[in-house]
Amino acid sequence: MTATQGRKYRDEPRRLTSSPAGTDMVERVAYILRYLGTMGLNNFDELLCTYYTQNFHEPSFLCNELRPSHHRRLPGVFSSVFRASENWSIWERRGFQEEVSKATEEALLSESWETQSDIHPAVTHMLKAPKSNLPCVASRVSPLKSCITNKLPHLWTLMMTLATSVKPAGNRDASGAVFAAILLLQYGGRMGRKMLLDLVGLCL
Repeated sequence: MTATQGRKYRDEPRRLTSSPAGTDMVERVAYILRYLGTMGLNNFDELLCTYYTQNFHEPSFLCNELRPSHHRRLPGVFSSVFRASENWSIWERRGFQEEVSKATEEALLSESWETQSDIHPAVTHMLKAPKSNLPCVASRVSPLKSCITNKLPHLWTLMMTLATSVKPAGNRDASGAVFAAILLLQYGGRMGRKMLLDLVGLCL
């Protein structure tokens, strides 16, 4: 088992199964749902939403319980639900997948806006390098690439996954193409065409 597989296994929430006493799992879930009704909750979704969105004050038990859940268990729950949604009908999974897409868009946009002030100086510095002096260009490309991979980790990972999924097996390094594509996304329409092409050319 790899380290990644081990981490996923540990983060995977323990599934409710039939109890040793013979109580069926379906019966146990039904009992929980009936109990929620006595607490004024209409369904389990309301409980889940309340649990993860309510601000529980310190040093309450729930506040301490939520910290490890936010960090480890909730990502595992989300991963399990996302994989399970593949077995739902198109109608059932449409709303869930739409919300996943919206959340991804918001995360990538936030990441992009927050890093503009860090990336722009590195881009300006790279463009000032004499193009005939390859060592000078290389010495400026590397810091910019590191800046992008560090400041835009989610966008970089997403685009690397997309690039490597379509790239021929004999040419596995897609980082240059991803580097150039991210700069096109960041600066398309914000600088002159020639300057933008020069910038992209330095990445490839």
